[in-house]
Amino acid sequence: MLEPDRFVERFTKPVLAPADTSPATSAPTSCSRAPEGNEEAERHRRPYVTLTYAQSLDGSIAVQRGEPLALSGKESMVMTHHLRAVHEGILVGIGTLLADNPSLTTRFVEGPSPRPIVLDSSLRTPLKCKIMLREKKSQKPLIACSDSLDKGGQQRKRELEAAGATIIQCPGKNGALDLERLLWLLRTYVKSIMVEGGASVIKSFLISGYENKNYSVDQFVVTIAPTMVGGLNPFCGMAPCFMKETGRAFPRFKQVCYTVVGDDLMMRGVL
Repeated sequence: MLEPDRFVERFTKPVLAPADTSPATSAPTSCSRAPEGNEEAERHRRPYVTLTYAQSLDGSIAVQRGEPLALSGKESMVMTHHLRAVHEGILVGIGTLLADNPSLTTRFVEGPSPRPIVLDSSLRTPLKCKIMLREKKSQKPLIACSDSLDKGGQQRKRELEAAGATIIQCPGKNGALDLERLLWLLRTYVKSIMVEGGASVIKSFLISGYENKNYSVDQFVVTIAPTMVGGLNPFCGMAPCFMKETGRAFPRFKQVCYTVVGDDLMMRGVL
């Protein structure tokens, strides 16, 4: 069990470590091919990814989809904002954006706010949501959408771009955006990404790359609140995905450390 300051150091150090990257000369906004080459080399060509979320003792992150639930105590929220301050980007799904209209800024500690990134296949991001109203162009959101927009989607793309957003078109995979390709596209915009959810995003990032162990997540920081909810558990039904290629080799964290912050337990680990 670590003291909170040591815990912050443990999850901060790898995010800020110099990355072995070779950025492109210009920032791509579409992708017609998959990344190529050695697996380890390709891993370093994408941003460092931290997946973080808060859950109840029974694994719930919300009562139901689209219904926000505050689980973290004040003290663990401060830890979450430490995470925001050291990441260049912060990623949420369109469901979270529409349900919560979050600001995604750093408020409880000193430090910069990460740039918002939204997974939004059909471009439903409202023009007047909080992240679209940021003043600086460099802090306007990066919005990832399908590479096959219909006529209405093309119109929304023009409107969002006129309002300052950067639209990144990405191929799909299994009915969703291909996260491996998307992270490759994001590498010239941000060097690190904090993934905050919601449920579908958490599930997608955990599954991505599982079969070949080329994960899309570098570290996990999970807050466990002393509460029973009986609500939405993002991992329900995932066992067949894990068992499909690997028998019963379920994901297990390594380099695990814990701290108690207020009434909450926080855990950090890697896969």
